[in-house]
Amino acid sequence: MIKIALNDEDQFVRNHAISNPALKDEKDFVYIAINSTHEDVAQEALTHVVGEKNFIEILKNAKIDSIRKSTLDNIDDLETLIRIVLANEDEEFSLKALNKIKVEKCLFKIYEQNISENISVRAVSLIRDQKMLTDIARNADLWRAREVATKKIVSRTVLKEISINDDNEYVRDVAKKRMNL
Repeated sequence: MIKIALNDEDQFVRNHAISNPALKDEKDFVYIAINSTHEDVAQEALTHVVGEKNFIEILKNAKIDSIRKSTLDNIDDLETLIRIVLANEDEEFSLKALNKIKVEKCLFKIYEQNISENISVRAVSLIRDQKMLTDIARNADLWRAREVATKKIVSRTVLKEISINDDNEYVRDVAKKRMNL
């Protein structure tokens, strides 16, 4: 059945093979999702996969890019998510992985890596720790990162400092507006 699902030229036959009740083992579906060159077959195989380790294996090895990307909703492993972001092979995919990261120390480290402006800014937007935000608002090279951090700072002292000292007029204005809230 696996060979038919992977190799038959007729789409109907491939679809019939993958839905055959003889295929029960999740590992068979993982194998099909990884090795299929037919997106419809690989997508159907994914519907039979439940284990996060199996989704990670598919993410790493699938021949079809869209299949690799469709595994993300089923992956919460912090190390895997960080690897996706750091690799930044596809910025949109990296940003989706970044959105799933909740550990603020990791978000700060990702920001520090300066992988891309969009990734750095998104990482800052996910941080809530006031010490980290203050450090970013005071020291970030990217004005957009300083802006995002400034919008989340609650200390009036820090906001006043930024409203006076920041190099970017827009960031200074953001700090001034935050102080008036």
